[in-house]
Amino acid sequence: MASEALSARRVSWDEDELSDDTSSDEDSEGAAEDSADDDEPPLMSHRQVALRPRAGTRRLTAGSASLHAAVLAAEEEKSPGGARKGRGEGGGSGGLAAAVHGAVFGLIIFVTCVPTMISYAAIVFRGHRFSNQLPTLTKLMFLSASVHMAVFSIFSSMPFAVGQVQDIGLIVLAKIAREVLDQSMESGSTHAEAVATVLIACALATAITGAGVWVVGRLKLSKYVQLLPLPVVGGYLGYIGYFCLAAGASLGTGVTIEGFGTWRQFFVLDPTLLSKLGLSLAFAAGLFVVSYKLKHVAALPSVLVAMPILFFVVLLISGVSLDTARANKWIPEPEEHPHAGWETFQLYNGFQNIAWHVLPGQIVHVIILFFFVAFGSVLDVAAIQTEQPTPLDADAEMRMIGISNVASGLTSGFTGSYIFSTTIFAQRQKVTSKMAGVVLCLGEAVLFLLPIDILQFFPGFFIGGIMAFFGIDIMLDWLVHSREKVSLREYLLVWFTFLAIMFTDLITGCALGVVASACIFLLGYSSTPAFQIRRGIASSCAWSYEDTRALLPLRRNIACVEFHGYLFFGAALQISEKMKRQVKELGATEVI
Repeated sequence: MASEALSARRVSWDEDELSDDTSSDEDSEGAAEDSADDDEPPLMSHRQVALRPRAGTRRLTAGSASLHAAVLAAEEEKSPGGARKGRGEGGGSGGLAAAVHGAVFGLIIFVTCVPTMISYAAIVFRGHRFSNQLPTLTKLMFLSASVHMAVFSIFSSMPFAVGQVQDIGLIVLAKIAREVLDQSMESGSTHAEAVATVLIACALATAITGAGVWVVGRLKLSKYVQLLPLPVVGGYLGYIGYFCLAAGASLGTGVTIEGFGTWRQFFVLDPTLLSKLGLSLAFAAGLFVVSYKLKHVAALPSVLVAMPILFFVVLLISGVSLDTARANKWIPEPEEHPHAGWETFQLYNGFQNIAWHVLPGQIVHVIILFFFVAFGSVLDVAAIQTEQPTPLDADAEMRMIGISNVASGLTSGFTGSYIFSTTIFAQRQKVTSKMAGVVLCLGEAVLFLLPIDILQFFPGFFIGGIMAFFGIDIMLDWLVHSREKVSLREYLLVWFTFLAIMFTDLITGCALGVVASACIFLLGYSSTPAFQIRRGIASSCAWSYEDTRALLPLRRNIACVEFHGYLFFGAALQISEKMKRQVKELGATEVI
């Protein structure tokens, strides 16, 4: 299963890298001893493990050292006094102790998920179009995250599984939200009716995507989902990174940032504007340091809790009132009448005057959303598999992800899947109770239900810095570090897709990326010989001296034919004739 999981990433390797995998196991065993400490993924990481080599590990597999360590641990469990008893049991610790341990780490994960969900809501409902409803819309994001976590806690085979709203589908949902709102208002709908239409469009897109992912798992079609070219996905994810960075700069400063040209708005001598931008980027840099340099599990949650408190303490010490800070847009204005959770459904306007006629125009976006969510889910399951001592049922996991998205869509939610980094974090912290997921689910449900505008407690640079951190992290991973793992052609295709999306639009850019990938494939295929004839190949068997002397003169009479690439029926006869002609010219009497 580990090799299948890694092949899902469709990473190209050079022959010298492949040969490294045949070396002795001593290096990998040494790396395995420290893998749990050195390679622990940060809680807020968006990186795909297959795109970053690990020092001291085999180059072929992205998680070979960690997988090796897991296998060693599994062997230890079989013996008396083993440290763990598998994925679902608590080992030597009692059920209560395991539940308390899980609850503690569930609380830690909850602290990191709160600002993340706020950031995601700001991405989907971006700009002045939704600014008045953003506090209420953020509650729907918490509800969706809670629903995803509830499904994962119930159905996942792993007690440490974490499922939340995921970033890979946010850009498509944001595109749907913006287009549906504009088209609804152009057709005569009021703003309230247009927002209701947007929520219905997002919910239907999520539910349809979930149904499609479930079908993929039910019919065992995961391998076909993987046929989506990796460079297209990489370029799209690079665009997600840019979108998050631009949204972070917008939220941190109040300036609308979209295309490359809009960044010129910061080239002004405005101390307040530059201070907001500087604080946002500095906080993003601080998150990098905390996430990737500090190993303590409480480091990141402590920073996320302490930063807003520190901001308000500085305001108090400096004598700046909250009204002044709000007037200068350092913190958002509180909602006059905060809605409790059940009141958020008033945004649906009682399903009155919904602009149903604009929804069919989003079919293409829904198809794209399905492919990206399905592809991302396959990658997540494959990445998690590399850390497991026993195989996962990938198709069952896909069915569960599909059910989660259907449930999320039916409750006004958004697309989600496994959060790889947080799931592996929980596993390595020896979380063996589903109490971690229960705490996370209940915490997000409470934030949905409470009649409190949670956005008023977070300064703009705080949310902006988190989003900028997400954006820079994703862009570095797919637009920079991916060069270490893919061929030059694939890397250039990643950048081509990214720039195509930037300068056209999402659908056109992805379509251009697919066409370019197909052209590059055809170019590579046409330049690859269909077969190669090798002579003088030595036998792998051990022969006596006399037999060796007798066989050596016969080596030149043996031809070994190796086939390459894809052999199509229409070219089979031509290849056969060419091969027989070359074998005859070589004078070979035996063909292998």
